[in-house]
Amino acid sequence: MSKCPFAIESESQISKVLKQVGDLMSLSIDYVGNPNGKAPTCKHGPSECQGNIQQLCLAQYAASDRQLLDFVLCQNAQRDDIGSQALARSCAVAAAGITDEETLASLTDCWSSYQGEGLLRRSMSYSMKRGITYSPGIFIAGVESGEDDTADDFVAAICKAASAAAGGSQPAQCRDTPSQVEHTQAHTDSTHRSIQR
Repeated sequence: MSKCPFAIESESQISKVLKQVGDLMSLSIDYVGNPNGKAPTCKHGPSECQGNIQQLCLAQYAASDRQLLDFVLCQNAQRDDIGSQALARSCAVAAAGITDEETLASLTDCWSSYQGEGLLRRSMSYSMKRGITYSPGIFIAGVESGEDDTADDFVAAICKAASAAAGGSQPAQCRDTPSQVEHTQAHTDSTHRSIQR
């Protein structure tokens, strides 16, 4: 939901996560709404649907999660204009660094064609199949995050999943991250308090 204020806040948290453990994760953004009918419908109106399409189309051409998220964050900075072709093109060039005219033309075609609408319908259908009807729904290794989770909580969950996938070996990016240090400190404080009782 490109115009959802809660999703916009979460995406700023995800930006912090990418800086810490981006190479341990794969970012996928899906949207909620009604994919059925003559055209998909979005909670915040047609301009939100267009913004969702723009983000899904850019994901098709993005070379990295960072490039996609930079595009999304650029749009988020001008929330009222999300859905406009001018903002999308500006963000594709300035934030995502896409300057190749052929790629920009392909993006523009996707934004205003059945291709983009098809991407949105598939994304919404995927969310519906998973039972997601709200925004944001953040899943890490198939587990939904908590409503009040922060970037440090996301990093800790990603590190836990990466460690489990590596047979218990903690990836280097997860050592001495703020979330790991705070978790260790909280565990130490908790143990210390329980011993004092």
